[in-house]
Amino acid sequence: MRGFIIALQFLTRLPMPAPLRTIVVDDAAFARSMRWFPAVGLVIGAAVAGAAWAGALVDHRLGALAALIVWVGVTGALHLDGLADLADASGAAHKDRERLLAVLADPHVGSFGVVAIVLQLLSKLVLLDMLVDARAFGALVLVPFAARIGPLVWTWWLMPLHQGLAAR
Repeated sequence: MRGFIIALQFLTRLPMPAPLRTIVVDDAAFARSMRWFPAVGLVIGAAVAGAAWAGALVDHRLGALAALIVWVGVTGALHLDGLADLADASGAAHKDRERLLAVLADPHVGSFGVVAIVLQLLSKLVLLDMLVDARAFGALVLVPFAARIGPLVWTWWLMPLHQGLAAR
């Protein structure tokens, strides 16, 4: 259960009761918590699907917008920040590994990052609208679940860019 709480705290901005906010997290505990990422995806998916369903009572477009707002709000846009970093680094690196790492470490968002975020949000809104219009609320629960399986696979198959938490 501790691993689930750590994963929930990392992947969401959901409020935690006071006793759970004091959990001490070291690198090993965080690494163990990754197995709970898909379960946290189900929590996120339930919130997204609930918002979509409630909004769809008025109109499917409102359901899609409500789902997107809840998705970004619950996750704290964590993945959007990572997408922007990767887009900026890929666009600016020109096959230079050192430049790629330097851009990844830069906290500022560049033009590649802005474009990537806009395209991602527009794409997600269109796809959410299609699912809401089809009343596929179960699929909305499963999308964040499936997306949180990715980090588990990546840690097995991909080499880390540098030493740190991902290298564990």
